[in-house]
Amino acid sequence: MFNYKHIILYFNKYVANFAQIKTLQSSMYKSENLRYQIDAIFKDAIFEVNNENNRFISFLCVYNIIEKGTIPMKRLFEEDIKSLRDRAQLTKDMSKDYEYLIEVINETIEIHTIMRDICKKGYPKKFRVQIKLRKETVNGENIFSSQYLLDLITREKPEEIKEILNNILKRLKKAQKEAYENKKYIRLFYGRKFNLMYDHIYNLSNSDVPINSFLKYLTNDSYEHPLKNFIPEKSDDEIISNINDCEKYLSEIFRINDLSFEKIYSPLPCFLLFNTSP
Repeated sequence: MFNYKHIILYFNKYVANFAQIKTLQSSMYKSENLRYQIDAIFKDAIFEVNNENNRFISFLCVYNIIEKGTIPMKRLFEEDIKSLRDRAQLTKDMSKDYEYLIEVINETIEIHTIMRDICKKGYPKKFRVQIKLRKETVNGENIFSSQYLLDLITREKPEEIKEILNNILKRLKKAQKEAYENKKYIRLFYGRKFNLMYDHIYNLSNSDVPINSFLKYLTNDSYEHPLKNFIPEKSDDEIISNINDCEKYLSEIFRINDLSFEKIYSPLPCFLLFNTSP
């Protein structure tokens, strides 16, 4: 005889444990999805970081993944990449490919951090680092490797790239410090404004609006006449060349607009506080 009480009992248990069952199903799905994603990354992914001031292109992972017969290209941005690493770290039975991917992501984050510092300081030259992963099976064992490229030139280890970038950052800080001590117009700005000046001087910008707005701000709205036919300095040292060009450009702007520091700052109350005689 069919016992309806058993059915009710099992149903009540199912209802009571429904949240746990859904959590388990979700966890299994996420685990399978993570495995599928990491396998796809090891097939043809390229990590790329650069010193662009744009979060959508400064830290990327691009790879292909098969979905319903198609092979669309997937893009992971900085937060996606860090989330991928964190999910891999939380895996209970971590395999070697998970461990290797975590190591590569950590190295990439360190490289990107140095690049971001270089970008904030206003380094004029654009550069990029690419990391290509590889997974091979040799005698039944998985072998993992990675190729690190700085501006398409292969480097032996990520430490070599970090050393190159740290040296650039040190040179940049030293050159800017000396410029602030010895050049009066350079003291008017800092950081990414060096990039703005560089792009304008070398005609890399498609619009004069950013530089005009900047010069108006810099001169307390006294800038009126643009500088034409400026001839930049040509040298192998981009840092020194950019500093010298900025100093020369601003000195010419002051000259043709008949400006001086006194004219610019005299209307400002804060200037009067420092310019009063006893």
